[in-house]
Amino acid sequence: MLVSVIIPALNEAENIGKTMLAARRDYPPDAVEIIVVDGGSTDGTPDTVPPDVALLPAPRGRAVQMNRGAAVARGDILVFCHADSQLPAGWRKAVIEALHRPGVTGGTFQTRILPARGLFHLRNRWKFPANWRIMFGDQVQFTTRALFEQVGGFPELPLMEDVELSRALHDAGKLIRIDPALRVTTSSRRFQERGLLRQIIQNAINMFRYLYLSATAEDIARAYRSSRERDANGPSSKRQQHLIIYAKRPLPGYAKTRLGASIGPEQAAGVYARLLYDYLLDIRANLPDTRIELAVAAQADVAFFSDAFPEFVVRAQIAGDLGTRMRASFDRAFAKGADVAILTGSDIVGLDATAIHDAFAALETAPAVIGPATDGGYYLLGMRAPGADLFRDIAWSTGAVLAQTEALAREHGLTIARLPALVDMDTVAEYETWRAGVLPA
Repeated sequence: MLVSVIIPALNEAENIGKTMLAARRDYPPDAVEIIVVDGGSTDGTPDTVPPDVALLPAPRGRAVQMNRGAAVARGDILVFCHADSQLPAGWRKAVIEALHRPGVTGGTFQTRILPARGLFHLRNRWKFPANWRIMFGDQVQFTTRALFEQVGGFPELPLMEDVELSRALHDAGKLIRIDPALRVTTSSRRFQERGLLRQIIQNAINMFRYLYLSATAEDIARAYRSSRERDANGPSSKRQQHLIIYAKRPLPGYAKTRLGASIGPEQAAGVYARLLYDYLLDIRANLPDTRIELAVAAQADVAFFSDAFPEFVVRAQIAGDLGTRMRASFDRAFAKGADVAILTGSDIVGLDATAIHDAFAALETAPAVIGPATDGGYYLLGMRAPGADLFRDIAWSTGAVLAQTEALAREHGLTIARLPALVDMDTVAEYETWRAGVLPA
């Protein structure tokens, strides 16, 4: 049975690595799926997410982020884990067994707070009532996908979304807390910011106001913002531009294989190396305000490109077909804070920094931009926002790619700007034309 762990994050670079490791442990991918949903971190949180963990962008707000993660999760069981909380060893079995008990609709864990200094030692001995109907997000909430959808997911409130989900699940059945021998470890940072006793008293007052005095979630949230949330609101008027470049090492039989079938793999690799380095050097010199990521074809390529271009972010593409990989690249870019994102190949005749400038300019007025290739594909795709799936049911590596992509854009109601067509050199005739242009007469 697949269990999906959904982790909402906002400026959690310091903690989220431990959270992902605690969720993964030694569980294989077909037992545990991990999804990080980033709400616009400014501290590099998305860069800490490894390739085997899904990374999604979402508008800021824990409820919104968790609902976005649940919408794409594949598991029959959903576990919602805050980014500063670590699941204990054996958590998966405990959750599955709890949800198989008659009438149980969901639950949480008992917690321990670290670092456990002073009064925190006493706090860590507490045991919340095993069947109390109010359960909190830092205790790691879990339920089945079916029940989560039945109750409508998290209400998209600025706070108290965990309380409302637990109330809805309680109305549908019975809630349970996992045996205290398996405690979730959570951070003491909010208590340290405000003081343990002060925070406990404030939490109790807030809960009483919300449950019995008709205070709204907005009322409570105004006094509850953490330093991370305040930091995330720092001013930034400049548009964040991200450029993703798909690349691979220029090795015979590995790069430009279609052209290599005609002119030989060594010659084709040399052609690719010329196109690749001309493009990357031009980009490096002329796009200083753009975040550049080289999304390379294999993990073995990472060290090669990191050494050659240390100023670029280098990351291996995820597994899957081209559409799956491109969708993941755009999701990651927007999760890292991109306002606009462009993805290109690296072996296109005439592709340079000027073309990228033109593409970013097109995104000032159009929600998407495409650079057609003369073979019916495209060499560039840019978007202004996540969400539109322009990669569904595309016949990749055929002459229908461009037309099918533009048809999907129309389905989504997107106006898609067009750049001039360029050559994706795959034939001998295209090679000879290029060669005549770059070699001296």
